[in-house]
Amino acid sequence: HAPAGPLDPDELWQRGVFVYTRKTDTDARIGRHAYTHMQRGGLEDISVDYVVVDTLRVDREVFASIIDAWREGYADTVAEHSGLDAGFTHAALEQVAASIRNPEHYVVWQVPVLSGRVSR
Repeated sequence: HAPAGPLDPDELWQRGVFVYTRKTDTDARIGRHAYTHMQRGGLEDISVDYVVVDTLRVDREVFASIIDAWREGYADTVAEHSGLDAGFTHAALEQVAASIRNPEHYVVWQVPVLSGRVSR
């Protein structure tokens, strides 16, 4: 979650990443479904926690470098599979990285972490 600027990062996720993941048979929302998968897999004592990667807990340059790597590794592929312009996908990720680097902005990425126990 990053502030909108000239571009709206939500558009990248809604019209780009989610379309890309559907077309590549991956699940961009796996965290939302993981509990059900684990439960159906027979695990017990399932817990769900979150790692909060944000501009208060993580060094801004480290956090921004993750987004830079995504831009370099995925922006063209997301554009190709989603129909978005590659210039937009690159610029949107650059904008998110710039927001992370801006000490006046707050950006957060919540990562679900699940655990469970295999019943005997």
